[in-house]
Order: sequence, then structure tokens, then C-alpha cells
Amino acid sequence: MFASIWIKLAGVAVVLAALWFGYEHIKQIGYDQAKAEMQAENLKLALAYADRIVKAEGERDANQTIIDRLASQRVQVHFPVCTTPGTPNQDGTAGILSDRMEQSFVTFQNRVGELLKRCDELNLDAIRVNAVVKQ
Repeated sequence: MFASIWIKLAGVAVVLAALWFGYEHIKQIGYDQAKAEMQAENLKLALAYADRIVKAEGERDANQTIIDRLASQRVQVHFPVCTTPGTPNQDGTAGILSDRMEQSFVTFQNRVGELLKRCDELNLDAIRVNAVVKQ
């Protein structure tokens, strides 16, 4: 009689162990599927982000080309140089500004050009940010 109870208990233990291992196996399969789906989604997002970076770099290169072209087309005013206003230069023309004034004007032109180039860059950056915000 005791042997029969022990045999029944052993059988129940074997069935419970089999059910527990089966449950753990099914749980692991679900985890692996969820992990694989998450990895696939992350890969898709990473590839989309990389594609967006490549497109942004291309747009930036195109925008930089536009900025450089605009910078080269800006108006530059050149005055003939002479040490004393009203005296002729080597080419026979009378100068308007002294050397010091001419240098100051060149410095002014360069700084204004840099400022305009920076404004163009900021404008393009603002356009780019607005495009991203609209998405």
C-alpha cells in the first residue's frame, strides 16, 4: 500500500516536472520571438536613421555649395589706393582713400561677408530643423 502511494506520488511529480519544463520551454520561445521582433524593429529604425543622416549630409553639402556660390557673387567695392587723396596712382588714376582707410574698408567687407555667410548657414539650419519638426 505504501509502495502504491509512493509510485503515485512519483508519477504526479514526473507529470508536474514535465508540465513545468514544458511551461518554461514555451515561455522561452515567446521571449525569443519577442526579442527577435525587437531586434528587427531596432535594426529597421537604425537603418532609417542612418539613411536620414546620409540624406542630411547630402543636403548639407548642397546647401554649402549654394552658400559658397552666393558668397562668391556678393558685390565687392574696390577703391583705388593712394597715400594722399587727390594724387595720381601708378596707373594714372587719382586715389580716393588712403591706405589705412582702404585696409579698414577691406576688413569691414570681409567681416560683413563672414556675417552674411553665417546668416545663410543659420537660415539653412532653421529650414532643416523646421522640416524635421513637421515630420
